[in-house]
Amino acid sequence: MYDVFMFSGTLVALVTPFLDDINKSVDYESLEKLIEVQLAANIDGLVICASTGEGTLLTNEERIDIINFVTKNINERIPILVGCSSCSTNDAIRNIKIAQNLGASGVLVTSPYYVKPNQEGIFNHFKNVSNNTNIPIIVYNIPSRVSVNIELDTLRKIFQLKNIVALKDATKNFETLSILHNEMPNISILSGDDGTLPACLAHGACGAISAAANVYPKEISNIINNWNNNEIQKFKGLVNMISYISKVISITTNPIPIKYILSKMGLIKNVVREPLYSIDGEQLDDLLNKINILNKC
Repeated sequence: MYDVFMFSGTLVALVTPFLDDINKSVDYESLEKLIEVQLAANIDGLVICASTGEGTLLTNEERIDIINFVTKNINERIPILVGCSSCSTNDAIRNIKIAQNLGASGVLVTSPYYVKPNQEGIFNHFKNVSNNTNIPIIVYNIPSRVSVNIELDTLRKIFQLKNIVALKDATKNFETLSILHNEMPNISILSGDDGTLPACLAHGACGAISAAANVYPKEISNIINNWNNNEIQKFKGLVNMISYISKVISITTNPIPIKYILSKMGLIKNVVREPLYSIDGEQLDDLLNKINILNKC
């Protein structure tokens, strides 16, 4: 049995920094800096090689090297989750087994993308993934990226599987979250959309897998901790902050804005892999100034 609340609080969906060379190689020196920044902020876990980490744009060899590098640097200080999604069930199982063998604490898995399976196909995907692996699995429901929603009845069935421990939700369907939380109070629900973090917490979430936490780990942690500690006035005071942060990271495709801000902070180079593209950030700069003002209030 797994502790379903082993993943809670602030889990950072870490970017993968690249060098500005012809291959846009993984920048391990900057990756080490990012890890130390997050540890200093006392975050509760890292998610690597997922959407924010441009996981689908990495080679298999790069994924293995990154997992190895991060697990050795973290050295069991906090949990490490690895994005292991695929449009192929067999490939997802292979990715999960690699992550498990390299010391990951758990994995993050979407429903298969591009092939658009029906609900029975989605359930069978997770059933086969569960039956063929022995590591905690977080189900990631994000229709905007995979084109298919995991419906409530399907989620109910999925959460009967042996090593499914949590749901990362980016659907904005708060009624489903409330029903799951009430029917299955031992399920760990995590926000998967920074802009809806306050609403997710109000409907049963115990934390977040956050892209914005690359840049604002303390702010994301504060809003989660304020809610969990019933410090409602402090929580309300951060809602505007989260709204502006969400505008920053959603101005174009994730992780383009996050990488731009991190580059301005001197932590990484402003490099993403094709077909993504870097931006100069004029619109972002205006929003960042508003966030700085809010931070000083």
